[in-house]
Amino acid sequence: MSYEQTLWKEVKDVVNPKIFKKQNRLKKWEYGYNKDYDFIVISKTGKIGKIIEVQNLRIALPPIDKPYKRSEKKEEQYWEKAEYPKQLKRIKNFFDTFDGKIGDTSYMLNGGSRMKNWVDGTLNTVRKGLEGKKKSMKDVGMNNQYIDNHEKNGVKINPHDSDTNKILRQEGIYGIEGVNTLIKIIDKNRKLWQITEHL
Repeated sequence: MSYEQTLWKEVKDVVNPKIFKKQNRLKKWEYGYNKDYDFIVISKTGKIGKIIEVQNLRIALPPIDKPYKRSEKKEEQYWEKAEYPKQLKRIKNFFDTFDGKIGDTSYMLNGGSRMKNWVDGTLNTVRKGLEGKKKSMKDVGMNNQYIDNHEKNGVKINPHDSDTNKILRQEGIYGIEGVNTLIKIIDKNRKLWQITEHL
């Protein structure tokens, strides 16, 4: 006997597929209630994905973006740090320290308000990415991700000396034994569970 959830169901053919694709491409779906199709759009990007129904209430969910893949082969996939765009920082500095009026020639030659908004948005995205990386590394046990290199009692301290670096220097290998033990216990429990399930 398997469990079948009944709280919600996906609703198909609510919107003509051609209209659906066109509206998504042009980002025309407005946030809120759509009286033409009788559903609520909860996406603020102008695009929608699945349309579900919860107790006769139709909800258009945001689309699920496909993540970037460098390759389909797992061994060719790796994380690569993006360089921080220093040129954008210089342009942002111009706009942050600009004392003139928005219509001045120097302001317009640097791209005006449109360029200022684009630079702010791009730098915020990059900063959030770096913050997310630091938080993720901290969450998996690599402490001190927010502390800069410094000196303490005349000794240079690198707080980013991660467990990975210690393993590469063959320090702290005892931690790997603990992980291997846990993996063996999990595998043993999985096998026992599969045996008892078939009884």
